[in-house]
Formats: sequence, C-alpha cells, structure tokens
Amino acid sequence: MTFSWLLDKYRGSIQFSDKEVQLLSKDGWDQASQRKAAQYLYQQKLTSLEQIEKQKAHMWHQIHAIGSEFYTQMYQASQKGPVQRLQMLLGQLGAEIDQHHFLQMQGTYHFDPQLAPHATFLVLLCQDIQQVFKSQTLADYAQGEGELALLAQQIHLLRYWIDRQNINYIRENFPGGNDYQKLLNYQTYYGLALDYQTDATYHNRYQGRFIYPNNFKVQVTAKSKHAEFIIDLVRGDFVTQWDVLKKLDNGLIDSQPDHYGQYELSMVANTESFNFGQVHHKSHWRLDIEHPSDAQLRQKATQQWPYEPDVFDKQQPGQYLDIVKKGGPRDVYAWQEIPLPQRQEVYHNYLANYQNSRRRSLGFAKFAEQQKIAVAKAEAAKKKEEHDE
Repeated sequence: MTFSWLLDKYRGSIQFSDKEVQLLSKDGWDQASQRKAAQYLYQQKLTSLEQIEKQKAHMWHQIHAIGSEFYTQMYQASQKGPVQRLQMLLGQLGAEIDQHHFLQMQGTYHFDPQLAPHATFLVLLCQDIQQVFKSQTLADYAQGEGELALLAQQIHLLRYWIDRQNINYIRENFPGGNDYQKLLNYQTYYGLALDYQTDATYHNRYQGRFIYPNNFKVQVTAKSKHAEFIIDLVRGDFVTQWDVLKKLDNGLIDSQPDHYGQYELSMVANTESFNFGQVHHKSHWRLDIEHPSDAQLRQKATQQWPYEPDVFDKQQPGQYLDIVKKGGPRDVYAWQEIPLPQRQEVYHNYLANYQNSRRRSLGFAKFAEQQKIAVAKAEAAKKKEEHDE
C-alpha cells in the first residue's frame, strides 16, 4: 500500500469532514486558514487511518487553543482584515461585556496554557490592534458609533484576560520560591531581557497616608514592554486582581463591585495591565493610556485607592519615587535588606537625596551603595580626627 494511495483513500478524513468545515467556518476561519490546516495534514508522514484521526484530534485541540503554534499559523494565514480577525478572536472566546462592564468569556476557545508573554501570537495581536485603532485614541473609538465602538471597548477589557494568561504561564511552568523567582527563571530559560524602567506609580495605590512603595513593575520584554507584572517588594509575589476575583457557579466572574472588600479592591486597583501599543510611540498613548472605561469593579477600586503623584511630576509633585529602577534585582534585594522599622526613615532619606539632585532615580541599590560609602568616609574621618588629637 503506497502513501499516495492512502491519501486518496482517506482524503475525506485528511481534509476535514463537512461538519468540521462548517464548525471552522462558524468560528470565523476563512478558506485560507482552513487550507493552512489541510496543508499541515498532507505534510505529515501518516501511514494509517488511526494516525490520521489521531493527528486530526490533536489539530482540533490546537485550533481551539488561542496562541498555540497551530492557531497562530492559521491566524497568520487568514486573509481577513484586522477588524475581522479581532472580531473572530472575540467571538471564539465568547467575549461579552456584562451589566457591570466586565468582559466575560463563555466561548469554546481558550488561551493556550503554553502561550508565553513574549509569544508571536501576542505580537501579531498587538499589530492588528495598532492597525485598526490608528487615527484616534481607544477611548474616542469607544465613544463613537458602529462596529469599532464595541470592538474598542472589548479590546480594552481583553487586556486583563491576557494578564491572567501571562500570570498563570509563569506560575505553572517555572520553579521558584515566589513569583519573582519564577519570572527570573522564565527570563533565564528564554534568554530574555526584562525591563524595570517604567514607573509603578499607579500600582502603589494606598489609603490614609502614603509611606513608601510596596510594589514594583517588570515588563516583558525590555524591547516590546507588552506584558507587565506587578510584584510585592518584600514577598516577591504578583499583585494581581486574578488572585481575588471570584468565580460564580456558572463559570462567570463575579463583577458586582459590592461583593468585594477593601483588601480585594486594593489588589484590583494595583493590578497589572497588558500594553497593546509600541514603546515610546504615540500608539501607547492612544491604546493603553487614553483607553475606554474600565469595569465598574476597577473604577470603584481606583477611586477608593488613590495613587501618590511622582516626586518629579511637573504639575503636581508628590512623595512617590520608584524603589526599583536601573538596578533591577539589585534594587529589590537592597530594599529587602532594610529592617521593617527602618524603612520609612530610609525611604525619606532616599526621596530627599533625589529631590535634591533633581534627576531621575537610578534605583535604591545605587542609593544604598552611596550611603555606605558616605558612612565609611565619615567613620574614617572620625578615626583620623581622634588619632590626630
């Protein structure tokens, strides 16, 4: 039995049945995408009907795993325009905005558990979003009319589900005593550069009186900065709304703001936010800063947990200064070495140092090093003075 004869005999099995084609079409896949799937099957060295069916079952699973290698290939092969591709994605996820303006997911598709924060699919998704919403801010589109108004609202709220996938990926695939160690192991495994330079002002919201930052921000990758993680400076765990959002019996997220207490609201207020725009580009301002309204839950959280303005803010300078900056991990570890009773005083000195210098912070490790040098010089001078006497 030759392979060509087998292909002819089982052509229907290899190409997809009429029912499978109908399902793919219903899910939004055009003929170009479906041809990509069929070509993949033809390229496999299959020698039996059993292997063909097994491969098809695997493909079917991969097609429904958004961001998987095969889903990405089909997404790239599609000849649909970017608007239609985004609508297809949201339809596959069953994305609908509920009465509390929270984006709920009830589709037959799901994010691939192996979709990494730096994955090709997320880059392609961002490119489509940048192309569709390129002449106004995402907020302006959402306030307009037509299909782009709803799409703009959905796309904004989709970012938080991408955050959920990124967090789960790091936690479930890499070893470490805390989330930060797992993130560093992820960085090492892929040879990535992480970014610590973006201010974490809006992720250090507080109640009462601002004392010092409790969290820092890391973005993936240092070049794209699409994915971001907010991390507790002491515990090293992610600060994310997905640790406190409640799941209902019907599989939906409980989006009723009144069902959440102050601790839970603080996690929602300080949570991460995936970025669709390009670094140092107007698209970041259009898509990630001037965005449509958040869910009512997040609106309540940010109202009750305000942020402290940055010390370098030209319009309203405050008492906020990032602990972690150019020093990256060294800044983190240097701060963790400060005993808890001393942190408020040390932060006050750190803040005063950079207020007097009138320049951007280099990070806490650099400051701590300068302080040690200053102390050492003072002690040396004192000893010399005592010796001379």
